Amino acid sequence: MTAMEQALAGMWRSREKQKLPYLLVNDVRGYFTEAPAELLVDGQAIPVHVCANEFGLRRHTEPERRQPNPPARIIISRQQLQPDHLPDLQARSSVSPRTVTGCDIAKALGVLNPRALLDRLPIPAFWNLAPYLPQLGAYSLERVVLASLLNDPSVLSAGWEPDRILDKLWYENALARVREVLGSVDADERRALEQEFLDVVRTWLDGPRFALVEAAVLESDPTPVLLITAYNVEKASTACLPAINTLAQEAFKNGWYVYGVSASGWESIDAFRHEHQTPFDFVQCDEKTVKTVVRSNPGVVLLQQGTVRGVWACGDVPVFAEAKEELR
Repeated sequence: MTAMEQALAGMWRSREKQKLPYLLVNDVRGYFTEAPAELLVDGQAIPVHVCANEFGLRRHTEPERRQPNPPARIIISRQQLQPDHLPDLQARSSVSPRTVTGCDIAKALGVLNPRALLDRLPIPAFWNLAPYLPQLGAYSLERVVLASLLNDPSVLSAGWEPDRILDKLWYENALARVREVLGSVDADERRALEQEFLDVVRTWLDGPRFALVEAAVLESDPTPVLLITAYNVEKASTACLPAINTLAQEAFKNGWYVYGVSASGWESIDAFRHEHQTPFDFVQCDEKTVKTVVRSNPGVVLLQQGTVRGVWACGDVPVFAEAKEELR
């Protein structure tokens, strides 16, 4: 069963009035908008209806009005119903008294004392988190949230290779999900999540990589990051290196982060740096990943807040003013 199905099953089993045929869930926020049409609970197939208004509610139950024993149904109402709104329907229902919250769903999934932070998560982020909620007994909520945002349970107990976390953050859209959640919670919760996130990734990354991640996570007006890619420094074209060095120096003066990225060995990178007097440090990355970003060798990539703002091949290296124009 999916987490959503498990939550609905838990709500059905724990409904207040067990003998009544309907479970009526007030769901103004839309947690169950994509609920399945049918749910199998303890061997019983129960239809599930998501209704936008009272007309939908009546449509699914009107034919049964005079039946003494109507079949079981789970009815999701996107309209908040007052106690006497549809008395004939509500009389046959175990009704959630208020709109369902993230904490209510967490309780249905077996979480004993869910924190209010769950109520403030964007709904896609909440359902990404839901399969990880059973881990709350062993790990902090912040770490469990992080594991769900990165979509990798290994975050809970182990680390990643440095290249892997950068791939996850920038090229698999995890950083955007992290920032979406950080923007949805209050200030204290945001600081706790930021600290947990950075404490976790700090153990996996060297200084330059961690600086990239820290800047992307913490900056409200994020510092641009200029990456000089060269998947193989021994085969890199040298014609554009003077322009790249000038661009990097101007970027440094303006407070940008600048790093080289290569799949070459450290000895080759050091020789390349000294020969061409590059003013930036390098990090290593898988060759396939570097080529995926830009096939030119070397190339230039401009990032801001985890988003690619510009990509240039060796023959098109911009001056600083041109690169700056690509920022939001």
